[in-house]
Amino acid sequence: MKEGKDSLILNIKQVFKDNDFPQLPIDDDPIQGDLSIICFSGAQILKRSPEEVANEVSNLVSTIKLVKKVFVVKAFCNIVLDWDALVLDVFSEIRRNDYGKGTFKNEIILVEHTSANATGPFHMGRARNPIIGDSISRLLKYNGYEVSTEYYVNDTGRQAATVAFGIKNYEGGVSEKQDHKLVECYRQAADALKNSEEVKSQIYEKMELIESGDKEALNEVKSAAEMMLSGMRSSLNRLNAEADSYFHESDLILDGSVNKVIASLKKSDICVEEDGAFYLDLGDKNIAGRNQKFFFTRNNGLSLYTTRDIAYHLNKFERFPKALNILGEDHKLQSNLLNIALEELKSSKPDNLFYSFVNLPGGKMSTRAGRVVYLDDMMEKIVEASFE
Repeated sequence: MKEGKDSLILNIKQVFKDNDFPQLPIDDDPIQGDLSIICFSGAQILKRSPEEVANEVSNLVSTIKLVKKVFVVKAFCNIVLDWDALVLDVFSEIRRNDYGKGTFKNEIILVEHTSANATGPFHMGRARNPIIGDSISRLLKYNGYEVSTEYYVNDTGRQAATVAFGIKNYEGGVSEKQDHKLVECYRQAADALKNSEEVKSQIYEKMELIESGDKEALNEVKSAAEMMLSGMRSSLNRLNAEADSYFHESDLILDGSVNKVIASLKKSDICVEEDGAFYLDLGDKNIAGRNQKFFFTRNNGLSLYTTRDIAYHLNKFERFPKALNILGEDHKLQSNLLNIALEELKSSKPDNLFYSFVNLPGGKMSTRAGRVVYLDDMMEKIVEASFE
C-alpha cells in the first residue's frame, strides 16, 4: 500500500514539474481519500484563492494512472487510488521481474505426491494431495531447486488384486473415460470379495502369487493398474498437476529389491522372529503399544506393504540425494516407523509434509462405496460456471 502511494506521489510531482506548477505538500494519511494535496502555499505563489488552486490541481492530476477519483474540499485536493489497477500493476511487475525468485541451489529433490491407489477416479479428498504436492514442487523450483515429481503406484496389494479381478470378470460402466468406466468393475469385485468366499479365495490366492514374485500375476495387476491410471492421469493433466514419473510397486518385487530389504533387516540387532514372521522390536524407539512390533514379513515369509515402502525409499535415495513426501496426516505413524527402518539400514530419510483432512457430514469419501464427489465433475462445474 505504501509503495502504491509513494509511486503516485512521484507521478504527481512530475506532473507539477512538467506544467511549471509549484511543488505543493502532499499528505499521505489524510482524513479523506488516500492522498491529499494541500494548496495554501500554492495560493500565495499563484496569487489565487486556495480553492481555485485546488481545482486546477484536480484537473492536472485526474488523468494520472492509478488515480480513481479526485474531489476538492476547500483548499484540499483529495485523491482516491485505483487499488484494482494497482494490484494488476504489482502482479505484472512481480511476473516480469521474477519477484522473490531464489538463486540456483545446485540441489535436486524428488517430491512424491498423489500416489493414490489406482481403484477409480480421483475424488475431492484424494485431489488435495496433487494440488498441494504440485504447488510445493513449483515453490521449490522457484526457490532455485531442481525438482522431479513422482507418483508411487500401489499395484501389489489387496485393492490392486481386486481391481484386476474386477476388470477380468465384470462389465464396466458406460463412461468413455477409462477410470470412470472401470471403477464399476472394482465396486462389483469389492462387493463380491465381501460376500463370496469363492471370490475371496481367488483374490487372496492372487495376492500370494503377487507377493511371492510370480511374473504372470505381477504383470496382470500392473496392466490393470495402468488401465485405471490412464483415466486418472488425464484428470491430473487437466488439473496441471501430473507427476514427471510413475514408479510401480510391483517392479520392486520383480527386480528383487524387496527380498534384499528383508535379508538386510533380518541382520538388524532389533530383528525378532515370531511364529515364522519377522519384525523390528521398537521398544526402545519411543513407539507405543502394539506398534512396537514393526513386522516386515508375514509368517509365510512374504513381504508386507511396509517392506515394499522401505525398498521404494532405498530406491529413491539411489536416484536422488533428497526426497520429500506429501502425505495425509493418517500417515504420520507409518512414516515414523519407515524412518526407523531406514536408520537400521543406514539410509537417508525423507522429509514429510502432512496435511489435515476435511470432515464431511456423511463421513469420509469412499470410492468403493460410491460416496464421492469426483474431481472431474468439480472441474467441469468450474468450467461451466466460468461461462455463466
